[in-house]
Amino acid sequence: MNTYNNDKINIRPELKGLLNDEMTKDERFQNVTLRPILKMQHELINLLIQIHIKNKKSVFYDLSLERRPTYIKKDILGDPKIIHGLRGLVIGLFTVDELIYYRENEGAINKRIQALLYQRVCSIFV
Repeated sequence: MNTYNNDKINIRPELKGLLNDEMTKDERFQNVTLRPILKMQHELINLLIQIHIKNKKSVFYDLSLERRPTYIKKDILGDPKIIHGLRGLVIGLFTVDELIYYRENEGAINKRIQALLYQRVCSIFV
């Protein structure tokens, strides 16, 4: 593996206990690639969501904790501009092989990225 790919992998946090022999390729990609990248990008994700909420002059902080997950799903992660930006934070840290796998399975991987982002954003703001 070349230095470019090694550097990208080496900066990711190591997450233990996420792998087993019965996983699909997409599950393995999620746990080996997506989760560590999302953990590493946590601060940027948090900041982008805060900026988005502020720029939209949103009522988000006036919502009850019970209504916030729905708002996050529909109004924040449903906004193409913010979801593309957040997805870019992830994709930009793929190795060459990961990017090839992503392009071959883009729809399924985008759904996984969206679901993981939803979980992470809810854990920050709810």
